Amino acid sequence: WSMVLPLAELQAYEWLKTETPPDALIQWDSEGRGAEGWANIPAFAERRLAAGLPTSMVPMAKYEMAARLGGLMFGPGPAATYHDAAAQLRIDYVYLGRHEQTQHPGALAIYRAGTDFFEPVYDNGQVAIFRVRY
Repeated sequence: WSMVLPLAELQAYEWLKTETPPDALIQWDSEGRGAEGWANIPAFAERRLAAGLPTSMVPMAKYEMAARLGGLMFGPGPAATYHDAAAQLRIDYVYLGRHEQTQHPGALAIYRAGTDFFEPVYDNGQVAIFRVRY
């Protein structure tokens, strides 16, 4: 089984690996990415996800519940709802790659406008990363 990773995502993983604390919790749309890519951030950026769907972990209930909560960070908004979900999961950074921007077309604009809650820290044109403000 092989995955072809876009250069923009590899660059974002490298940024996470070199520019964030080793204990930083990252979040992306785990539910939407499913089993195919849930481990990319742990594998390539060497950072933990706050919520993922590791299919080898049984029982799955606690992982599914956390992934649903993380999913609130990509829905219809507002930014305060995103921030509440991030705070419950103690997320440090939110990752919006091609998947998140395609599947949740309004999310990027909500993060960019929600500067009271999120600080833009990385953007290569295809991946945007925001630090959660606490």
